[in-house]
Amino acid sequence: MPSPPGCPSYATGPRRGASTASSTPPTRRRRPAPASPRWTTPRRRGAAVLLETLRTWLSVHCAWDQAAAALRVHRNTVRHRIGRVAELLDTDLQDPDVRMELWSALRWLPGELAASPPGHS
Repeated sequence: MPSPPGCPSYATGPRRGASTASSTPPTRRRRPAPASPRWTTPRRRGAAVLLETLRTWLSVHCAWDQAAAALRVHRNTVRHRIGRVAELLDTDLQDPDVRMELWSALRWLPGELAASPPGHS
């Protein structure tokens, strides 16, 4: 069936992917390996992320949206991380006394773990 006027004819020439008389195999492009997939990060990185999230969340008086903006993540990510912290510590983070104790403990952490949350000194 001929092509309508104004449309290119695809009946001429080899089809895409059809083999030609050349005996050289087509070259394949390799995809670059991802720099650091999330599922292969070390366990310590996960702990540092949870500490940073907890510290930031406490520093903004437990405001989900402000903590998410400071960490540059979605607020549900902050909620999930804080839920994970509460689960790991087996504590109720809704209790102000618990939050105060955690804030004090975070201030006494050694080295890099004691770093201030983003936007705070």
